[in-house]
Amino acid sequence: MNENVSKPNPYIARLKDLNYGDSGRVGGKSASLGEMLSGLSSAGVRVPDGFSTTVPAYRVFMEENHLEEKIGSVLAQYREKRLPLNQAGRTIRGLVLESPYPEEVANAIGGAYGDLCKECGKEGLAVAVRSSATCEDRPEATFAGMLDTYLNIEGEKDLLNACRRCVASFFGDRAIRYREKMGVSDVGASLCVVVQRMIRSRKAGVMFSIDKETGFPDMINITGTWGLGEGDVAGETIPDEYRVYKLFLGGQGGNPILERSLGVKQKKYVYRSGGGIEAVSTNREERTRLVLSDDEILKLGRWAVLIEDYYGRPMDMEWAVDGDSGELFMTQARPVSDSFKRDAGLNFCRLEERGKKLLTGISIGEGIARGKVFLVNSFDEIDHVTADTVLVAEQANTGWVGILEERNIKALVTDFGSRNSHASLVCREVGIPGLVGTLSATEGLTNGQEVTVQSIEGDYGFVYDGVVDYAEETYHLKDVPYTHLNVMINIASAAAAFQWWRLPCRGIGLVRMDYIYKNMIRIHPLAALHSDKIQNRSDKYRIADLAEGYGTPKDYFLNRLTACLAKIAVSRLPDPVVVRPTNFEPAEYRLLIGGHQFEDVVASHGLDLRGTRRYLSGAYGEAFELECEAFRRVRQDHGLNNLHLMTPYCETPEDAEKILRALEKAGLTRGDDGFRVYLCCDYAANWIQANVFAPLFDGFSLDIRKLQRWVRESGAGAGEAGITVKKWLMEMQNACRASGGTLIVRGRLLTNASALVSLLVAVGVDAVSVNPEGIPRVMKWIVAAERG
Repeated sequence: MNENVSKPNPYIARLKDLNYGDSGRVGGKSASLGEMLSGLSSAGVRVPDGFSTTVPAYRVFMEENHLEEKIGSVLAQYREKRLPLNQAGRTIRGLVLESPYPEEVANAIGGAYGDLCKECGKEGLAVAVRSSATCEDRPEATFAGMLDTYLNIEGEKDLLNACRRCVASFFGDRAIRYREKMGVSDVGASLCVVVQRMIRSRKAGVMFSIDKETGFPDMINITGTWGLGEGDVAGETIPDEYRVYKLFLGGQGGNPILERSLGVKQKKYVYRSGGGIEAVSTNREERTRLVLSDDEILKLGRWAVLIEDYYGRPMDMEWAVDGDSGELFMTQARPVSDSFKRDAGLNFCRLEERGKKLLTGISIGEGIARGKVFLVNSFDEIDHVTADTVLVAEQANTGWVGILEERNIKALVTDFGSRNSHASLVCREVGIPGLVGTLSATEGLTNGQEVTVQSIEGDYGFVYDGVVDYAEETYHLKDVPYTHLNVMINIASAAAAFQWWRLPCRGIGLVRMDYIYKNMIRIHPLAALHSDKIQNRSDKYRIADLAEGYGTPKDYFLNRLTACLAKIAVSRLPDPVVVRPTNFEPAEYRLLIGGHQFEDVVASHGLDLRGTRRYLSGAYGEAFELECEAFRRVRQDHGLNNLHLMTPYCETPEDAEKILRALEKAGLTRGDDGFRVYLCCDYAANWIQANVFAPLFDGFSLDIRKLQRWVRESGAGAGEAGITVKKWLMEMQNACRASGGTLIVRGRLLTNASALVSLLVAVGVDAVSVNPEGIPRVMKWIVAAERG
């Protein structure tokens, strides 16, 4: 045997030599990075090279400094409640930080660092130093954000100090508490350290290969900010957000980038001269410009699919773009925690009364919670939080999970953060509703104030003043039966569409665009088109603020509306999604920003312009063209041809022909690529002239309450009403079928009227569309009626 052949150092392992099976030797993070390097480099996924310390290095460090006995003694005092957690953690970390690395371990780390410097051609190479525990980055226990990372570390001395601080973080208060919760031994687990060439990122962020809130598998969620990714991960800023439809990334559909949402990005982390990092304010250009180009979004999306397929499960990833080379790198990948998985239960929550809205934020989790506000001004104050309260803070820390569960915290509300931040992880781990990115929760709420937090179905949730009554029901998917009659759902927003994607429905029978206008866009469409003519100074400033970074208010309007419709469409692809354009009453249009000024002009063309007549009016026609353009982009640019349109308040066949011509002029020709146009039956004339209207449309959409009202207005007595309803339904159904169309019956009334549902089955309508909470009941009634 050749004695000159060097033996592998037991304390160090090169990342390129590692794979996922080595997690017991180098920790989860190191093993995962090594797996990506060895398994995905050939597919073009770039990972910064480096090395990792090993479990033997950790064990030697602990043994030679007699730390296991000392740490065990301190933890025993904590568990016997003779020592508070913060004091126990501080004592242990002090023991670790004052302990030197054994010479053989220090030499191994220094030697590996020297080799990395030579390979990169730079003495004193800046490196990223990250904790890698043998018990982390597992689906059931991620330890996300609980162990320390140190960036821009230069030189062997600072590297050894950073490694020691990583080991100390293994005994942070939050990590100790989390190990208790997850049943992980403090002694059996080990802390290794991964050292990588530092990517001098000019932009960075987080990426999930699924929609974490709902478990919807086909949507990639990316967030990004300028500089290093620390501000995004820790929830210290509100980053840009991008949604990518996974199934179109292979080129088999249209543009898979469904949404680009501009974040606040008020600060960024940059390298500090001499090592380390610091936070600085972003400039106006950075705040008003999207971080990622479309090419970068698509590359990240494809990498997400590659990484998810390679690991065989949903993944939580971090990325960075090098400021010098412009190259994109993956800096971390770990399995998404199992908290994203849904059990067979479906929870339906609803507010029973209106409350005074205090705050709006990004909705995290599901549910409604009530309680008194407890304000936390720093991470150190978390131990003082009162039980059964609503926790309010600037940002959140993943180490809070244990104490939030222990104190039965009802909800979490933060000033900053995104769907991918630590605050969101906390809500999911604890299973509580949350609002992040409110910007002003710590200023607008006071200690002890009674509030209600709503996070049920929407991209945004709300904080209401006081105690607001709500109701909650739970159903199980296994109890929802199969029906021959097509059952569809009514929804208001993209977030609601994703929330209910598991419901066994055959499409969406009604999307109310009114909700999107009111909550997502907020600007009157004519104000978006003619912002230069806005007279009210407050409206002008509000529109400029919303549209900043989008080019023009018109661009903002179109981008937001297109994104909302596209996300709703993919939630049910290939099943049909039927959208009703804005159907506000004139007074409701006035409540939109700029609405008062432009509604005065619209009113001069008719006092009660609504629906089709409004769309066709000279005063509003160009606003309707905006909605049509958003439809066209979703169907043609994004390739989501399951999106269809329902036109409301169309009283005459002449108006029907005019609206179809207007749609055709906007590039939405009935029948092209399967595009369907439905008539929303708002007038008795739609029933009376059903045989005339039916050939003009692909079907009728009928709110059952209106049919009942028409029957009452016809003079039918109580004993005749049911017979008349059935007769008129059959006439409408026959008219539809004679023209090859379909009849969809919808309405909230169906969720509480089993006899009416049975009647619809007897008539043989093509589909019913009900609100999500009514689906389980209605489907059971349908099955009973179908069985006779």
